[in-house]
Amino acid sequence: MRRVVSRSDGFSLVELAVVLVVIGLIVGGVAVGQSLIKAAEVRSIQRDLQRYQTATHTFYERYTAMPGDMANATSYWGAADAGDGLGVDCTAVSSTTATTCNGSGDNKIGEAAGYYYEMFRYWQHLANAQMVEGTYTGVTGSGSTRHCTLGTNCPKSRVTGTGFSVQYYAAADASFLGSIKGTLLFYGASNSTSVTNSAALIPEDAWSIDVKLDDGFPGHGDLQQYTNATLANCITDASTFQLSVKSKACAFIYNLKVK
Repeated sequence: MRRVVSRSDGFSLVELAVVLVVIGLIVGGVAVGQSLIKAAEVRSIQRDLQRYQTATHTFYERYTAMPGDMANATSYWGAADAGDGLGVDCTAVSSTTATTCNGSGDNKIGEAAGYYYEMFRYWQHLANAQMVEGTYTGVTGSGSTRHCTLGTNCPKSRVTGTGFSVQYYAAADASFLGSIKGTLLFYGASNSTSVTNSAALIPEDAWSIDVKLDDGFPGHGDLQQYTNATLANCITDASTFQLSVKSKACAFIYNLKVK
């Protein structure tokens, strides 16, 4: 009588090897995919900076005025207060249409407390002129007179929870790392009471953008890192990013270099 030898129901070494190879390929593919997504997000920030700079320059060339600060904006798009487009009866009115308010006309966007509203009419004027996409209310957020609410009164970026805000500075603020001044575009995470100046990027990504658009130094040139106690891990000094830090630690300012 022939002896019947039973076969184990388990995997052979070859089958296990194939399974491990497949798992390795899947894990590697996910890691590569995540890396590509991150790289695309960083590139999108760079493109947005250039796009908003171009839009601001184009707006000025067309209207001989800065968006938000434009003294005759209601002549083009109507007054949100159905009147002269001036005063709090207009500047506090949220617009769901193109109707807007006039700015001071001094080429300084939101340079003082009485004109902070220009920081939000800025995005509305650009959208009204079809130079940026989106619809913006033109009024401050609920947190303060300078409060940016992403996607509502200022634009958000592809990086979740981050976006852009704008303000004119006649001189560098004490919270700035370097001596940057002028019409400044802020990029960072949402802040509950102010402009977009909370940590949004790891230092390596902030450095990558700085190298492509400026000089690669966090405290020099037209792109500089915002600095405060919560952003201490972004840089070592005005010339050095802390590239070993892998947590979000950076927010920056970009000089639009227009009026």
